[in-house]
Amino acid sequence: VLLVFGRDDSVSEAWLSACKRQGHDVSLTRSVDDAMKAFLDSMHDLVIVDARNTKHFNAENVCKTLRSTDLSHFTVIVGIVKRSFADRETATVIPMLRCGFDRIVTEASAVGAVLNDLIQIENSELSSQSQLRAMQAVFTALDACKEMIHITDTQHRIQYMNRTCENILGYVLDDVMGQSLWDLHNAENHKQDMRAIDSRPSVDFKSTSEHQRSTAMDHRPLPDHRQTTDKSGESRVNLDISEAVNMQMRRGREWEGVVTCRRKSGDIVHLPSKVIPVAPVARKNEYFVYSSDTHALDRLDFPGTTEHFHPRGSIKSLRKGSYDIRSLNSDGTQNIIRRQSLVKLNSLTIEAPITRVFNIITAAQENSPAYVAQALEKVLEILRSTELYSPQLISAAPDNNKPLPADPVATDLLGGLLAQGPKPLMSGRRSSNDTSVKVSHHPRPSLPILQQQASAAIRELLPDDMSWDFDILKLEKISDKRPLVWLGMSLMCRFNVPSTLGCDEQTLQNWLTLVEANYHDITYHNSTHAADVLQATAYFLDLDRIKQLLDPYDTAACLIAAVVHDVDHPGKNSAFLCNTDNELAILYNDLSVLESHHAAVSFKYTHSDDRVNIYKTLDRDTYKHVRKSIIDMVLATDMTKHFEHLSKFVNMSASGKTPIKDEDAASLDGNDSPDLMSFGTPENLVIIKRMLIKCADISNPLRPIHLSVEWANRIANEYFSQTEEEKKRSLPIVMPQFDRTTCSIPKSQIGFMDFFVNDMFDAWDALADVPELMEHLRLNYQYWKEQEEASKNNPNTQPQSQPQTLSTAKEEEEELVKEEEEGSKKENDSCQQSITSADVTAS
Repeated sequence: VLLVFGRDDSVSEAWLSACKRQGHDVSLTRSVDDAMKAFLDSMHDLVIVDARNTKHFNAENVCKTLRSTDLSHFTVIVGIVKRSFADRETATVIPMLRCGFDRIVTEASAVGAVLNDLIQIENSELSSQSQLRAMQAVFTALDACKEMIHITDTQHRIQYMNRTCENILGYVLDDVMGQSLWDLHNAENHKQDMRAIDSRPSVDFKSTSEHQRSTAMDHRPLPDHRQTTDKSGESRVNLDISEAVNMQMRRGREWEGVVTCRRKSGDIVHLPSKVIPVAPVARKNEYFVYSSDTHALDRLDFPGTTEHFHPRGSIKSLRKGSYDIRSLNSDGTQNIIRRQSLVKLNSLTIEAPITRVFNIITAAQENSPAYVAQALEKVLEILRSTELYSPQLISAAPDNNKPLPADPVATDLLGGLLAQGPKPLMSGRRSSNDTSVKVSHHPRPSLPILQQQASAAIRELLPDDMSWDFDILKLEKISDKRPLVWLGMSLMCRFNVPSTLGCDEQTLQNWLTLVEANYHDITYHNSTHAADVLQATAYFLDLDRIKQLLDPYDTAACLIAAVVHDVDHPGKNSAFLCNTDNELAILYNDLSVLESHHAAVSFKYTHSDDRVNIYKTLDRDTYKHVRKSIIDMVLATDMTKHFEHLSKFVNMSASGKTPIKDEDAASLDGNDSPDLMSFGTPENLVIIKRMLIKCADISNPLRPIHLSVEWANRIANEYFSQTEEEKKRSLPIVMPQFDRTTCSIPKSQIGFMDFFVNDMFDAWDALADVPELMEHLRLNYQYWKEQEEASKNNPNTQPQSQPQTLSTAKEEEEELVKEEEEGSKKENDSCQQSITSADVTAS
């Protein structure tokens, strides 16, 4: 509230007290200039102007000045006049109302009298203005919605239409204001064939499809309400759509149907529409709201003539919300594969559109006839393909959608026009249940080169390279920051990669040495990180369920992709390169810049010399298949595509018969494992390999706590360096929260786990079965939570961006394990023997 009084007196004091008693924010000014300045700063809802005398200012001029601003449209201005003002014989308020006052109030010095006036103003003028302000939000929402909205009076004269109407029809509101909606769209030819009014109590516009087909339209020029008789002997009448709408409006009912609209250009569009009568409480209709669904422009296929009308039941069915995938199961009696969701996968906070599509289609299968459910099953099968936009030659027969048998001319032409890469290599590949070509991973062949060159410490450490607790940081230290070549030789020979690729071990070692030399000595994205991802990849490849799915070429491609996935990383992310117009960002058009560079430069290095070319003996088709697989996996490490890849994996998993894991159930044995046959298609294998390397790439939060803490500090420090560089060069700050002086590493790790790690490894665990990793994840999450709570309780501790020593981290890991063991012991029978601290540490 703004009070404009020239002087203090009992009246101004009464208004000030009344406003404060009502809980309003009050500003008091003494001059016109102060009043204008205060009003422009705060845009008051209510202005009280002293109009009792003109000694200090002219009240009418104050009001005119305020009304001259654009901010006063919804402001209520009240004038305070003397008691004698109302004692005259004439209407004295008219001049003041013309100046812009909303109400004139006589002076009163009693707070109670002023309070009564104020309350009346609040419940009349202020309440009305508040509703008008809210209407601005309504009109803004109408302009933003995709439906066409017309608001007309009871004569169908246009009073309002939203921006969607203007965009689709080409008219501007000022051009059509006051015109009849039906005249605008030339509706005299719109005829609806309806049953006579006297044959039924009301017209049913939600008839069944059989009734719609039986009521064929008669477009002969018959007079209005001329009755005819159909074959069934029922009386019928031709009724204009506008009359059908009016009939429903008079009854206070909504009307639904397809309305033909004419664009300004003369084109015709057919839109499912709804007409809603709007009547104030206890009064007759005053407005009609026309709502037309524009989504039907791409969906409905009507004849070109404007004389056709197809009534429909309800346009509400055009939109469906997303469904909880846990509730979607097909009816087993319809002989459709029953779909079981992965319970853990439904904690996704971000849902991809394709996931909603799968959920909607699956829900539609529930109550559909068998033939419809089978057709929808085929739709789901097509949508799961990774080649959705690769056309196939199909038969011209309308009832045949199967690809034609291979035709040499057609295949060559189509392949030449659409070739974007090699086709999946089918020859030499095995199905998931083919055990004849299984690779024996244990024991591995002898490594004469490795044994001769490696130090005793390295030789002692490498036999544990398949353990998830493998200490890659110890290998980094004893190998003088060259862990990749040693671990790479050990793991690749363990998986028979030289034999698969047809290269000798010396070539493989040369290649690993060259690749490691092109990893920079930076905090996180160095060769140690590559070796860590390689070790996690090998661990996943050795899992029983994964071994059954991948053949030797897939295995080799996964290991190679892990080695090269971050080669030549500059220590800055892709966004930084784009912001600095780096040559790589320009080369790759700002799209997956680093990932594209890693993949490209790895093949460039490999082909630079025959002594490092591990692919040189592969035939062309095999090489193309391996190359495509490596590139695809490296590009999958782009975190901007994280949720896309995760959604595809979740949908693929839901399509199979992966069991829902029960924490209380016994551990799964081989007989209860998923039916891997459903995952063995080339398309599904691509998705699985992407998920495998993604999980390996961000597996740090699942490592033992001392390793996880060290990796967390390393990545944070690399981000700190980038932020400092961005500030130094006045660049956009890509990750402002990673400021060395303010960043909380526990918070960053908790957020990373919540948004990226937890959901992805829940999905991966459902397929690969990695309970050990999930337990590490739980313990690490608990550790970071405790660190965050400790920092809240003791804010004077040293900054959390300081790296933690490995020994301290190990001690805390032992404490966590000890707490877990003690908690389990208390829950078990009291007869269990006490566990020594040494036993706990060993466990």
